[in-house]
Amino acid sequence: KVNVQCFRAVRKVIKFVNTLDRCPKSTVLFTYCFNRRTKFCEIIHLSGGIELDIFRVSFIGHRVVDEYRQVEEELDEVIELLHRKYGFIDFNVGRNGEFDDLATQAVRRFRKEWAEWCELTLVEPYPVANLDIIGKSYDNVIIPTNRKCHYKAAIGERNKWLAENCDMMIVYIKRDYGGAYKCYKHAQEIGVPIMNIADNIKNQEW
Repeated sequence: KVNVQCFRAVRKVIKFVNTLDRCPKSTVLFTYCFNRRTKFCEIIHLSGGIELDIFRVSFIGHRVVDEYRQVEEELDEVIELLHRKYGFIDFNVGRNGEFDDLATQAVRRFRKEWAEWCELTLVEPYPVANLDIIGKSYDNVIIPTNRKCHYKAAIGERNKWLAENCDMMIVYIKRDYGGAYKCYKHAQEIGVPIMNIADNIKNQEW
């Protein structure tokens, strides 16, 4: 059994073990406490590496947000609900518009009370100036694209990565065009669970 304060230390150990040539084929089960319940998280040794079963969430949305305050409130509520259900969460977010900014701010608000229960990863489509300084505001920075491709193509590839490397997408989609919409459709096609904040707000208005 490990305390929640040890959770990130465990993740660092996993990253280290994954760099080793050999890893014993065994399964280690540990528990951590959350809201008076005991949750289980399994470290699985597969093909010489370890995978930690953590819920991953990616954000994508339009550059311009119409219902600014409502989107803020919806994001706060959704993040809290996900935490109650899944415990530790990895949040993947870009830096390409108002929705990305709102999502990042929502995760940071959540972290003020539950800092040990999530990580915030910035997923950039290509290298940018001062990325070393920008990256200090995040737990991780990832550039998953081919650095030789055109910057517009790189954004599309980054968006595909967001859809393909998560257990759920939280989106803000109101229009049937643009890069965010293409990512949303791709996520639908590959069967990723999606929560559309824009639909939630629309339903409330009705």
